[in-house]
Amino acid sequence: MTPWGEALIAKYGAILTGWAIGTAAKYGLMLGEGRRVTLKVLLIDVLLMGMVVLLARWVIARLGLNPTDAATAAALIGLSSDRLIRMVRVWFLKRVDAELQQHVKAEIRQTAQMELSAERNLTDIATGKRPMGGE
Repeated sequence: MTPWGEALIAKYGAILTGWAIGTAAKYGLMLGEGRRVTLKVLLIDVLLMGMVVLLARWVIARLGLNPTDAATAAALIGLSSDRLIRMVRVWFLKRVDAELQQHVKAEIRQTAQMELSAERNLTDIATGKRPMGGE
């Protein structure tokens, strides 16, 4: 095996194993609840796999887990992947919404200030405090 392959297995082997076990457990729970595992469900999990593995890698790096604990954490993340992805998406959208609100508030403040300044200039010109040309 190449050194690149060995490094890849060392870094992601436990995570991918845990993800596979967790995803299989999720399918087992679905079958136990009487739901069918369809091609659509399989495709969704394949498409979500990259995000789930990245999320698992981030959690494991933050916690500094050994390979066995990393596989367990990845299995739990794989088991609850649909809920975790939904939770991360809601968290991200809340942050984006908060930033957008701050940006909109700043734009409104700036527009109001420009209107007040223009009104003040017109008043000053009308009362003779400021010359017409603005000099």
